[in-house]
Formats: sequence, structure tokens, C-alpha cells
Amino acid sequence: MGGRCRPLLLGTDINSIQQALNRLADCLESGGSGGSNGKVFVDGADTTADFLGLKLVAGTNITLTVLYPGANEQIRIDATGGPGTSSTLYDTLTAGGAFLSGDPVALDVAGNLVKANAEVGGPQEVYGLAITNGVLGNPATVVTSGIAPYAPGGLTPGDVLLLDLGGGIRSTPPGAAFLATGNRRIVRIGQARTSNTILVRVQVIAET
Repeated sequence: MGGRCRPLLLGTDINSIQQALNRLADCLESGGSGGSNGKVFVDGADTTADFLGLKLVAGTNITLTVLYPGANEQIRIDATGGPGTSSTLYDTLTAGGAFLSGDPVALDVAGNLVKANAEVGGPQEVYGLAITNGVLGNPATVVTSGIAPYAPGGLTPGDVLLLDLGGGIRSTPPGAAFLATGNRRIVRIGQARTSNTILVRVQVIAET
């Protein structure tokens, strides 16, 4: 028999949790153990071995489900909501200027977040949608892809949302006034999912 398996350290997202469980399974298959009858210890200081399902404790936004009870049992781990889920991508960077939660933001040459606008030559390369207010020199968080809260609210579900002149978003298609002077970029931010959430899918449509 091998020695005790190394500590089982669960992360806050489904990928890190799965990696930790894979490492434990590899250890047990190679002869590692912590007790008898398939029971395990959490770490070297643990005084009581128990079955894996009783050693795992579900944290915030984590659900543990035993599959196939009484047969070839498995534990399914589901993670929902918050940073770290596979469907929504978050990033936190330094704000290079002021902006509000719900503003599309771009990166300046220093890699800081700044309010995006639709004028060609300005910071119109949209990086994501801010979900915190930006204060110069302070960290701010954006959603670069996936579902983001939209603090101002008032959206119509299903509307396609575009980057507006001067920043912010618009739901009406660009008209003559928008395109008249040229030097405009039409950027799709995403789609209104509810009155206060946006499915962020940034895409450059055209330049004038």
C-alpha cells in the first residue's frame, strides 16, 4: 500500500474542483489510502477517515449529487453563478479613467480600462462590459463574454445592443446622423437577456 493521499484542496470553480478530484482518484488507484474500506483522510492531520462523499462539503454556489446510489456510485459537482463559472468570463484590471457600471470599456496603451466610444481612432476596441464603477487608479471588473448585470436597467429583452457615440450602449440601428461624418465604428456589444442583464458577445460589424 502507498502512503496517505495528499490533501484534497477544492477550488472555487468547476475546473479546479474536477482537477482536485482527478488527483485524488489517481492516488487511490495507485495504492494511496487514508483508512480502510476505501475511506480517506483530508490531510496528514486528519484523525478520522471516512468515505469521500462524507468528506466533501459543498461551498457557496456548489452542489454535490451522488449518482447511481447503491451501484457504481459517482459524485457530480455543479458550480453555478459568480466568477469562475465556465459560461461567463471576468477580468479585473486598473481603471485608466472614470466610467460607470454598464459602460462598454476598452484597453488603453498601458493596459488600463477606459470608457469605449464608437469613433474610429478613439478607444473603440471594446474589451468588455464594466460591472463595477471605474475610478482612476483603482481596480475595476468587466465581463468579457457571457451574462453580465446591467446596472442602469431598462433594457428590452431580445434587443441587439451597440456601442454608442461618446460611450454607453444603444439599441437602435445606426442612422444617417450616426454615419454622416464618417470615422464611425459599429460594434455589437451583445443582446439584452432581461431588463437588467446582457449576454455579452462583442463583435465589430463595420467601419465608415
